[in-house]
Amino acid sequence: MGETIAFGSTTGYLATPEKGAGPAVIVLGRPEQCDDFAEEGFTALAPDLQNGHTAEALGAAIDLLKPHPAVRGHGVGVVGYSAGAGLALRLATQRPDDVVACAAVEGTFGEEEPHHPPDLCVEFLTANPEDDERLIWIRTLEFLRKHLG
Repeated sequence: MGETIAFGSTTGYLATPEKGAGPAVIVLGRPEQCDDFAEEGFTALAPDLQNGHTAEALGAAIDLLKPHPAVRGHGVGVVGYSAGAGLALRLATQRPDDVVACAAVEGTFGEEEPHHPPDLCVEFLTANPEDDERLIWIRTLEFLRKHLG
């Protein structure tokens, strides 16, 4: 369903809905999840953050998705898993005009994390028991649909 694409100075995995366009979601920490988001009607991009230019790659991801023909709706959502949760929060606070929904999944946040407006972000803090995976997925989808349309 998806493909590896080049943008900015990096690459990423982009998955689009089978038919039409969907709300834009940047996926951090689980690139394989992009296909699952696409099956649910989203256009999902997981940028490769291995080259040390994280801020540049995340900005380029937003700049790619906003005008993309497979994107509809207003703004971009970002979902961060595990270590990607902190990056998701940081991106949401750095680009508040572009990121309209941020889900930090399985994150542990300390004082070093940026302040984020409570209406912008939902945090799922879990010990990651297997039984909770489905509930987390459902809550993430509901949250994104509510904020992205």
